Amino acid sequence: MNLENHINNLFHAAGFLRGANETALSEQVRAAAEAFRAETRRFHAMTPGGKVIPPVAVSNLRKAMTPKPGPFTGKRVAFTGVLVSLTQQEAGGHVIDHGGTVTGAVSKRTDFLVAGVQAAGPMLEKAKALGTIRILNEADFLSMLSRP
Repeated sequence: MNLENHINNLFHAAGFLRGANETALSEQVRAAAEAFRAETRRFHAMTPGGKVIPPVAVSNLRKAMTPKPGPFTGKRVAFTGVLVSLTQQEAGGHVIDHGGTVTGAVSKRTDFLVAGVQAAGPMLEKAKALGTIRILNEADFLSMLSRP
C-alpha cells in the first residue's frame, strides 16, 4: 500500500474512531507512522527513473554532496557585473560546492561581493558603504576557489 493510501486511511479512520478506545486509535496511528517512515525511506533511495539506489550508493552520494571546506565555507557571496571566464550561475555553483551561500543582494550579512567587468550600481555602492564586505574581482575569486 502506498503512502497516499495510508494517509487517506488514517484520515478516514479518524472520522470513525471518535468512539473507539485509545488502544485502537494508537494502533492505527502507529501503523500509519510506520508506513510513512517506510515509504519515506523508499522514496529517498530512488532515482528519478524509479530504480532503487543501494544504501551504500546513497551513503556515497551524501558524502559527495557534502561541501568541500574552503574560503567560502559558511560565507555569503553576491555577484555583480559580467564575469569573463564563467557565468554567475557557474560561479555560484562553485561557492555552493565550497560550502557557501549565494545571495542576490548585498546586506550587512554578506561576506563577499564578486565584481565582474563593468560592475557598478547599487550592489557595489552598498558594499562600499557598509565597509564590512570584501569586494573581489574575478581573478581574486578564482584564486580563492583554488585554495584548500
